[in-house]
Amino acid sequence: MKKYLIPLFLVGAVFATSCESKLDIPQKGVISIDDFYKTNEDAEGAIVAAYDAFAKYVARGDNEYIISPYNALFNLPSDDIYGAGEFYGDNDFLGEINDFRFDADAQLVTDMYRYYYKIIYSANLVIDRFKDGLPDEGPTAVTKRVVAEARVMRAWCHMMLAIGWDCPPLVDHVLGAAERPYNCNTDPNNPKTHDELLEWCAEEALAAVPDLRERASASDKNGTTYITKGFANFVAGKAYVFANNMAAAKAPLKEIIKSKKYELVPAERMRETFHIKGEGNEETIFGTNVNNNPSIGSGVMDKSLWMHLDISGWRTDHWAGKPNAIKGGWGAIGVRQEFAEALIANDGFDSPRRKAWIVKYDPEILYDLEYPSDNPWWLNEKDARYPKFANRGRYIQKTVDTGKKDDKGKPIIDTVFTDDKTKDSQRGIASYLYGQTEYLENKRQADPGDVDYWLSTLNVLVARYAEVLLLYAEACAVTNDNDGLQYLQEIQRRAGSQHISSSLTLAEVQNEKRFEMFMEGTRWPDLVRWGKTESLVNNGKEIPYMYDQFFADEEKGTTPRKTKTETHTIYLDYTGKDNAGKTVGFVKGKHEHFPYPYSKAVAINENLTQNPNW
Repeated sequence: MKKYLIPLFLVGAVFATSCESKLDIPQKGVISIDDFYKTNEDAEGAIVAAYDAFAKYVARGDNEYIISPYNALFNLPSDDIYGAGEFYGDNDFLGEINDFRFDADAQLVTDMYRYYYKIIYSANLVIDRFKDGLPDEGPTAVTKRVVAEARVMRAWCHMMLAIGWDCPPLVDHVLGAAERPYNCNTDPNNPKTHDELLEWCAEEALAAVPDLRERASASDKNGTTYITKGFANFVAGKAYVFANNMAAAKAPLKEIIKSKKYELVPAERMRETFHIKGEGNEETIFGTNVNNNPSIGSGVMDKSLWMHLDISGWRTDHWAGKPNAIKGGWGAIGVRQEFAEALIANDGFDSPRRKAWIVKYDPEILYDLEYPSDNPWWLNEKDARYPKFANRGRYIQKTVDTGKKDDKGKPIIDTVFTDDKTKDSQRGIASYLYGQTEYLENKRQADPGDVDYWLSTLNVLVARYAEVLLLYAEACAVTNDNDGLQYLQEIQRRAGSQHISSSLTLAEVQNEKRFEMFMEGTRWPDLVRWGKTESLVNNGKEIPYMYDQFFADEEKGTTPRKTKTETHTIYLDYTGKDNAGKTVGFVKGKHEHFPYPYSKAVAINENLTQNPNW
């Protein structure tokens, strides 16, 4: 990518030319727009700028957020997680989405809507300038490829806008200053329904396939950093599924499977796909991943905002001690007990997928992780009083009466050590955890290798192979095509699930997709299109606090209504009334789609019609 750095800077310089007429002294070192977009190198620079916009607005949120906006917005309206934090109202730009108490000026909704159109603008710049090729040569292999990549990028954005906002404007060119786009279904020149817009997205992606590169093999990491035939087919297949055109969806999805360019990673590696260790692995199709490049700064690309690691990290400042390998954070994502119990009932407690996605606080965090106080350096391994070091337990110092007396008749008190971690005061929840249950999210928790000072290297994926198999299985289930069963079973076997489907039904696919795609932005859109939103109506009505009775102190009120126990005892309290007096929960006829941002869209564009009941 080093050779593209100069064109990328030149693209940025183009935007400065609008002020040139106001300057008495001609600008130097700036290329006018009339002199740009003329060579293959210019085309490469333009598409690099579009990729930069994609990463900037999908993963980094234009530096406005402390979490990846794409991940946040589509994950939070879910029945499987809580928007949590230190207390009610902390990180409320997340909590309001989870509770369905946001309005048409909500921060996440407003900015993600704008971000999609900013990416579309960057893609349209490429398409408009190079769709006819170069001025003197016409179409070249380079111009055809960059236009194809831009078309797929634009199609993906419109697909996500349709999923989130129903009938958003279809913007297929760089808008003029006076243009005010209509909702696609009210556009007087080219009206399209919701499903027709999604089918347009699919057709755009498929039309681009012949001019795109293909991933070389399942081990080709570079082939996950740009738009390939595989990603174009993914967009087409997913768009057709969401348009409920299952017959059309099967072909592009099966094309990905037949290509043999993608594979499910083994069970023991399934969590790595979301972390730096798994960057560009065989399951990755496309995301904001980029290769580490020694020519840029520290050599490490910041894939997401640095605080993305913190906001979703476990709230360890409320713990009595922090495990050695845990970064810690602000606890903004909580796992619902119902989801955890359903996953365990389906997979079994010991399944690799359960362990990769969620962990149980007691015992996996409380006792199985190593804490700084485990095996203090000052213990003498040869001292017979100490348990064997091989146990790697927390050694707690205690004083005991030996039953003997000294020469003056006083009891002899000795010091002994034990590895009974159930009574260790340097682990456990010292105060409380808000919006958390017995199970904590593990899928995207930062590993030590994900942290590079201020940089976040967590992968932000928009397409992985497991979703392809599930989309294909669903399309097959709806069209009575048993070919999808083998791929549904492939997902289940990789997960180590105790449940392997014996027949291909829509219910089996729906059940499996809930577990496999946990925290990947699919749950709320799926519930809407399946007409199964009943599980969302109570969002925000009961939010738990998690306590440890070992630290109960009635005088300080740290664990109300519970008495102190001699060992760590975890319990959940759902009796809080944080949302008392607020209107919360999913409302049919309203929350199937996000509102169009009022201040940033509806109020300044008379042609845009707000979604119902907003």
